Amino acid sequence: MNNLYLRHLRWLLSCLCLFMATALLGQGTGAKEFLLRVDSFHGQVEWEQSIDRVNWTAVANGNVATLKLTPTQTTLYRARITAPGCAPIYSNVKGAVFTSQGMVGARMVEGMVTLPEGAAVTAKELSVLSFLEESSLRADGSFQVLVPDSVEEDVLLVMNSQEQVLMLGHYVGKHEQYAVTSETTASALLTMYPALKPLPVAEKPGYMELYRKEPEYQTLVSQVTALNKQGFDLFSEQNIGLIKTLGALAQKTFNKDRLQVMATGAVYIRSAQTSAVNIANIADFSYSGRVYRTADGVPISPVFNVAGKTIRGSSLAQQIIRLMRGSAVNVKSDEVTIDLKKEFNATPGEYEIRIRSGLALDGSPEDDEAMIQNMYEWISLMLANYTGFPDVFGECIANVINAELNAINPHNLKDAIVQKKAFELYILPILKEVGKSAATCSQEAAGKAPSKLFKMVDLVDKHLPVFWYAGEWGIREAAVDGCQYLNADYETSNCFYIESAKTINKQYFPGDTVEIKIKAVENEHYYPYEVKEAAFRRFTWLKKGGSYFSKPERVDLFYDRTDVNGEATIKWVLSCEEEVNTVQAWIQGVEESLKDNMFYTLTRVPPMEVVKQEGSDYQEGEKGKKLPRPIVFSIRDLSDNLPVKLNRFNLKWEVLSNNTWVPVAGTGVISDSPNNTNPLFMVSKEWTLANLEGPQKVRATLEDKCGKKWQVAGNPVVFSTGRNPWIDSLAGKWTYEIYTTFREVNHYKSLESSWEASKDLNPCYFHYKPIGNNTVHWTEFAKVTYELFDDLKMTKVREQAKSGQDCTLETQNYVGRWSITGNGYISVSLIGNIGGKEITVTDQELWGQLERIDDNTYKVHIARCISEWDNCFSYGILRRQ
Repeated sequence: MNNLYLRHLRWLLSCLCLFMATALLGQGTGAKEFLLRVDSFHGQVEWEQSIDRVNWTAVANGNVATLKLTPTQTTLYRARITAPGCAPIYSNVKGAVFTSQGMVGARMVEGMVTLPEGAAVTAKELSVLSFLEESSLRADGSFQVLVPDSVEEDVLLVMNSQEQVLMLGHYVGKHEQYAVTSETTASALLTMYPALKPLPVAEKPGYMELYRKEPEYQTLVSQVTALNKQGFDLFSEQNIGLIKTLGALAQKTFNKDRLQVMATGAVYIRSAQTSAVNIANIADFSYSGRVYRTADGVPISPVFNVAGKTIRGSSLAQQIIRLMRGSAVNVKSDEVTIDLKKEFNATPGEYEIRIRSGLALDGSPEDDEAMIQNMYEWISLMLANYTGFPDVFGECIANVINAELNAINPHNLKDAIVQKKAFELYILPILKEVGKSAATCSQEAAGKAPSKLFKMVDLVDKHLPVFWYAGEWGIREAAVDGCQYLNADYETSNCFYIESAKTINKQYFPGDTVEIKIKAVENEHYYPYEVKEAAFRRFTWLKKGGSYFSKPERVDLFYDRTDVNGEATIKWVLSCEEEVNTVQAWIQGVEESLKDNMFYTLTRVPPMEVVKQEGSDYQEGEKGKKLPRPIVFSIRDLSDNLPVKLNRFNLKWEVLSNNTWVPVAGTGVISDSPNNTNPLFMVSKEWTLANLEGPQKVRATLEDKCGKKWQVAGNPVVFSTGRNPWIDSLAGKWTYEIYTTFREVNHYKSLESSWEASKDLNPCYFHYKPIGNNTVHWTEFAKVTYELFDDLKMTKVREQAKSGQDCTLETQNYVGRWSITGNGYISVSLIGNIGGKEITVTDQELWGQLERIDDNTYKVHIARCISEWDNCFSYGILRRQ
């Protein structure tokens, strides 16, 4: 019993698999061949054919899943599938239909026409018309009819014996049953209505849902039902109410903006692999473009099209436009990839990609092509509603449309587009002309069905105003220009600027290393029209003169790439010569990108001198031990009085031995001071004396790293131990002067109000010097320090008033003290008054060297000057007597 049950179950399952595997493909593969294929079936397949739709015979050698035939007349095909224990099942029917223009692939569909209750006509009086054939209805309203197999949408017309259209059905995709009712008629009228917004086929069902939500839609269904009941012609000029309802629905907000894309970002231009550029279009309509060489404005490519979404969404409209414009026109792809090198043999340089919508109206060939292309697309999308399968009479219709469009004056067409009258003045008349020609172009169903449907165009033209037709395409991006660099490696990139991102000095020492930095910024005059960083872009550093780049090896040019922030840095080693140094940055091979002198500086050796730190030289120390203080020196740039970086020099240390300078050997003599807080600008060394009696000497010879023997006053730098012999040269009689400058500020109080303030009404600048012959007698004191105490009287020697008025004469009295140490450093401390106000001039705690003017004249700058009057500054002059 169980075995019997299992056998029945296996049989049931095998038959179920047999039944489920009836998918069938039938299509024309050329002018003569026809391909049949059935997939994934269970059992045996046998192909059958029929020329009268009643008698079916086996196809010779037809027991294969895929079969290629060469029919000579209209023939229907089906697959018969059998398996042991199962009844035969049959696939759906495909057909090779012969027309005057050639063979067309077709499929057999089944449907049902439902007439409203109480209709004045019966189903038996009616026929259904497709774009391939006409078929009578059965008594119950059912029918079978062949429809084109290669389109996404079908239209079926139900006609009476007078060949008047009573009902319609519009279908997107394939269906099990094709129903025709009053409601499908209302929907089909809206779908094919000339003022309906052209849409990709796949979007039409969703768009119809918008209509069904409107109250006028039910009115339209009721009006169609009333006509169906009476058996009246759907396209009669007497149906004024129906026509007005159609117009009211067509004017809904969601339908008014035909082919409108009012947002930016419709076109994208991006660098692709190697030398290619990708242009993408997300708009409803199409763009046209061309590539130009920027240097001379010469086009290097033909005009190309980038298809819009609407034409891409209708294969039928694509067929129509290709019949009119040729198979090469791009109506399928929303992206076009242009390889500048491979396709157009472009050399490195800058190229402009001009993309136009047809509304730029700039007279460019791209804009003219886009205008014509969108006109063709517009017409093709509307014809797709009425023609079903254009190949049957396509060449004839194409000739009609081409003749009409070619007769239009381009300037008049542009004016019509600007005034939004292109639909009224050109599209609608062309559609009417096509409607007249459809029947004469083909006497078959392919011409008969369109000629019936085009009556709707006549009704619209006669009974509705056209001023509200939004039948124009319009955008904010009427013109999009892209710019591409093709570099020496034949890589494309959006054009960009290279800018200096770091300020450098106007002058450096020869041989200095300077870090320079650039930033790459998108060219905002081209797509994407944004000022933003150009990340990961290739460019080249290029120098002039004796400088070079360090990466870390020495290079004269360097291929680089910007980082994620669009920046790049490099070490630039300046020339060892005194000359101009410049750096350029460019995209190699793209002359337009070359930036001369992006970085510019001079290399020059300024006058310099060695400055020893006070207390470093002529120290007293013990043999074999370190000196109590480090020996310290720096180098000063005399042109700006700033310290010089020591890394520009190599130091060679030597000690004096037996009256000969010998290199310092190993360690233990000169070592780095652990307390050097500024090693970049200061040499600070600990000196361990030799185990010898008497004075010792050590020296540092400065050698510039460029090897040019720069002149530095005080080089070599010699340090000695013991008493400074210079101090003894000061013995004798000297006069001295103290020069003090300060500003007197008037102070006043307002009597009219409660505020008071300081105001420079009459600022005075005073210069004072001692009265009489002030002398310093240097006498030795404690073997190291010379001191003098003296009462000083100072008098004003010059005055300057900012306002030109005289300043008040003041007398300056000081009590002062001079000190000079045994190693030649001076201290000054003066305390005095001017007109009863105290003034202090002191350098007592900041020992400074005397500045030698000549052998008999020295100057010392006094660091501190404080007065009750205002800030001041002072210096002293010593003159030998």
